[in-house]
Amino acid sequence: QGASGAAAADDKKAIKIALVGRPNAGKSSLVNCLLGEERVLSGPMPGLTRDAITVEWRWRRRAIQLVDTAGIRKVSQRDRSNALEGMATLQSLHALGHAEVVVLVI
Repeated sequence: QGASGAAAADDKKAIKIALVGRPNAGKSSLVNCLLGEERVLSGPMPGLTRDAITVEWRWRRRAIQLVDTAGIRKVSQRDRSNALEGMATLQSLHALGHAEVVVLVI
């Protein structure tokens, strides 16, 4: 492949964008707003997102993978007896480590 072939292959590769933040920061609502539809579950109660959810999206003919993550609480505020919260946090951190772009939702 020449330089133009490498550039064309690069255009087809999806950019992975992870949305991270505290619980109930609006990560899922932001995903729904960007997509223009209710694709992921969102609401006023914190903890609705338990898994890192990847959604395929196209913006200006560019493939993008949006990763909606579970909220991450400070270590001192985590419920260590809640295995589900621990697993959700690990998934969120994994998504964070594998993303090319990370958006911190405050």
